Amino acid sequence: EIYEKLEPRPKPPHIKYSIGDILWHKEYGWRGVVYGWSATCELGEGWLEQNDATDKAEFPFYNLLCNDGKLRYCSQLTHDRVEGPLEFLSTAAISDLDTQQIQGDIKTAQKYMDLYFHTFSHSHGAYIPNAHLARRYPEKRWKALEQSP
Repeated sequence: EIYEKLEPRPKPPHIKYSIGDILWHKEYGWRGVVYGWSATCELGEGWLEQNDATDKAEFPFYNLLCNDGKLRYCSQLTHDRVEGPLEFLSTAAISDLDTQQIQGDIKTAQKYMDLYFHTFSHSHGAYIPNAHLARRYPEKRWKALEQSP
């Protein structure tokens, strides 16, 4: 079973966003970089109910590393793709009570960025995934980069 999790996952046509894309939540405004996706929600009914997402269960979901340092699992229906690299929140944008926790989350998220991605590609408008993510979620745009000198 663990090996299935390592197998390449070709992207079905209904998956709108790609690994490395920056998404923006239409209601809450936070942004995140895609580091994984699933064709439908892979979490249980309880999670869907708790997150008011039962109507979204059959649509694609994405793993996002967000600009507030949080890791989120999000519906395709609630997000749009945006341009530019991900900018983490500054301490000026964080309330005093949350500063220490969020600063810790952001430091951890920045480490994840270094772990999952090489750099931001302005020509692709997305982060370039590391070899593992590129193999796990293969796409033509990353294959072209591997073949260039």
